[in-house]
Amino acid sequence: MFTVLYIVRVKEERLHEFLSLASKLGDIVASYGASETNICKGGLLTGRHGSLGLLNLMDVPDDERIYMAQVSFANEEEYKRVLEAIKTHDIAMHLYQQIKQVIDMNEVVSSTFTSASYQK
Repeated sequence: MFTVLYIVRVKEERLHEFLSLASKLGDIVASYGASETNICKGGLLTGRHGSLGLLNLMDVPDDERIYMAQVSFANEEEYKRVLEAIKTHDIAMHLYQQIKQVIDMNEVVSSTFTSASYQK
C-alpha cells in the first residue's frame, strides 16, 4: 500500500468550501484508481501519553482548523499512473486550482508512506 498524507490548515470561514472541493477531487482521484480517499477533521492535536501533537510542531491561528487528507494506492507505480492521468482531467485540475485559492499551499504538509511489515 502506498499512501499520501496531507495536513491542511483551513480558515473557519472557508471550511465548507474546502470540504466540498476536496470531496469532489477525491471522488475523481478514486475513479482513476485510488483505493481509498479520506478527509479527517483534526481531533486531539496536543499529543497523549508523553508524545508530541501536531500543535507542538506547527503554529495554528485560532481561526484555522486542521484537516488530514489521505489518498491510498496499491503501490507507488499506481500512484504515479493516477497522478499523470489526473493532470489531463480538466475538472480535476480546475478543482485543484480552486483548492489552492481556499488554502495556503505553503502551509500544507505532505508526505508519503509505504506499507511495512515485520520479518522475524
